[in-house]
This record gives sequence, C-alpha cells and structure tokens, in this order.
Amino acid sequence: MFLDPRSVDVFIYKKPIDCRKAHAGLVQLVNCVLLKEIRGGAIFLFVSRDRKTAKALRFDGSGLAIYHKKMERGKVMQFSFEGQSIPVSADIFMSILSGAEIRLDLKI
Repeated sequence: MFLDPRSVDVFIYKKPIDCRKAHAGLVQLVNCVLLKEIRGGAIFLFVSRDRKTAKALRFDGSGLAIYHKKMERGKVMQFSFEGQSIPVSADIFMSILSGAEIRLDLKI
C-alpha cells in the first residue's frame, strides 16, 4: 500500500517544485539534492509554488509510485525550516494531504 506513512519515514522537500515533474525529475531531486536513496522506501513530499498541488513519491519494492493531489479549495500548508528536507510524522503528512490549514515552522 502506498500511503501507510506509519510504517515508513516521510520527508518534506523544502523548495517549491514544478509539478509537471514526473518520476525521473523527482528521483533526481531525492538523489542529488536531498542525498537520500529512493529505494529505501521513504515517502518524499513535494509541493508546488502556489501550494495547490502536492506530489508524494515512494519506491514500494517493485517500482516507483506517485501520489498526486490537486487542491480544489485551500492550499497545502506553508513550510519554514532549515536544510533541504525535514522528516515529519504520519499525522503531519496526512494533515498536509488533507489540506489542513496549519503552519510548519521548524528550526532544525
């Protein structure tokens, strides 16, 4: 199952992305910018500049899967933290994808 974040690590990418990126472009960000291994099974969350679109990428053991969400109302919450990415809990991840209006201001 793709979206069971309780059993895997979840990382948020700090910078907004062009959500036209597909598997190859997102894997490039994970490997070259975040310096993480995509085959580790973690979920990587990317958000567009207008914060109305989010993509989550995961290698599930047999291939890459993308979960793509476009918000009809509201926006994905805004992020402010040091570094390129930040690990988050399953609750925060699911809140982000549900469009919860909360802010994530972390200095790590």
